[in-house]
Amino acid sequence: MTNGGLYGLRPYKGRAFQSGLKVQVYRNLHNGLLSVRQRGLVIGHINSITLLKVKFHIDLKKHANVIQTQSKNVHAVASGYVSAEGIPDSQASQVYYNPFTAPYFRQSDNTRIDTAVKLHVRSNGYMVAER
Repeated sequence: MTNGGLYGLRPYKGRAFQSGLKVQVYRNLHNGLLSVRQRGLVIGHINSITLLKVKFHIDLKKHANVIQTQSKNVHAVASGYVSAEGIPDSQASQVYYNPFTAPYFRQSDNTRIDTAVKLHVRSNGYMVAER
């Protein structure tokens, strides 16, 4: 499989996925896909991805700019290791992020979530996590 097992990745500027290194994932509002970053560079775009050992990150300075300008920019990412495993089990909870309601990722019961064992993300914004 090309791209080190990251099936469906559309490479960006000829960059390749390096297995074993962390990635950062965020929704790309320009192309409707997920952007995948590694070592600070976008390596490609994909429809869905599953990550392990996940941390959710918000750049609070950029978040404040979103609130002030009412214009979205890249300031919220999920980072972790790419997994070939599928969607988390039925014990998983849906995860949301809306910069206009809270400066953090939250679960369906509105509790904050900063980490997850496993996260599945789709380009339509659907996220589900196992804690």
